[in-house]
This record gives sequence, structure tokens and C-alpha cells, in this order.
Amino acid sequence: MAILKFSEFINESGIPLYRDTAINPEKTIKRNKLLQELQDLLTRFAEGEISEISVLAEIPTQGKNAPQYLKDIYAEMGVTGGEEDEDDYDPETDVYTGNRDLNPDEPKQNIFVDSEFLVKDVDEARNVIIAIPYSLKKKNVLVEITPEMVDEAFIK
Repeated sequence: MAILKFSEFINESGIPLYRDTAINPEKTIKRNKLLQELQDLLTRFAEGEISEISVLAEIPTQGKNAPQYLKDIYAEMGVTGGEEDEDDYDPETDVYTGNRDLNPDEPKQNIFVDSEFLVKDVDEARNVIIAIPYSLKKKNVLVEITPEMVDEAFIK
């Protein structure tokens, strides 16, 4: 019962829509109406009424749900994230062994993960937003974002 109420709350919670650099949102979009609202904004974008639609979203950065572009960046940086890099624990000796020296806790370089994405399309059948990470806007890198990942929306 509690999970059902939480799901209803998530679907009914609002996502603020900001215009340009406004401090106060122009309106609040219910999460379950986000895809339709973005589709309407994409129509206005095509007609030239607005110049850009973006969303602020938290995407998974690791695991099977992480976008492929992040996995590619990690591979380029030498961070595999695979199980072979994990330490093994030997309960008999109470000692960890493994490849910690190959993949230490503190990376030698920082990896930037986008939180702002340019909206390019909406797939209502699959319930996803097709977007480009803002830092890669000149490249053809597409990411699928679910409405649950979106925190804010912006138009210019």
C-alpha cells in the first residue's frame, strides 16, 4: 500500500519549467504529463517560438543502466568498473586480495558526468526522452532519460 502511494506521489509531483534565466518557474509540470508537455514544446521549437529545450536529470553513472557514452568515457580513462577490479575477501585469513592497485579508490583524473541534457525527441511508447548531454551537444551522442530522472526543465 505504501509503495502504491509513493508511486502516485512520484507521478503527481511537479517538475518546474523555467524560461531563460528566470528564478521562479513559469509553471510546474506533473511528472506523468512531462512527455506530452515536452512534445508540445518540441512542436513550438520546430515552429521557431523557442530556441532550446533542456532538462536537468540524474542519470545512472555505473552499472547496466548507465548510458553507453559514459561507459565509453570510462574505458578511455582506464576505468573498467568490471568485477575483475574488485577485491576478493578470504574469510579464513580475514584478508582482502585483488587488484586494488590497478583501480584505486581515488581516480587519477576526474570524470565529469552531465546533468543537463538538450531535448531532441520524445518516445511516448517507450516512456523516454531522447536527449544529448549538454557538454557533447556538437556530437551525435543520444541518451534516453525517463521522466523519473528529471528534476527541472528549461526553455529559451
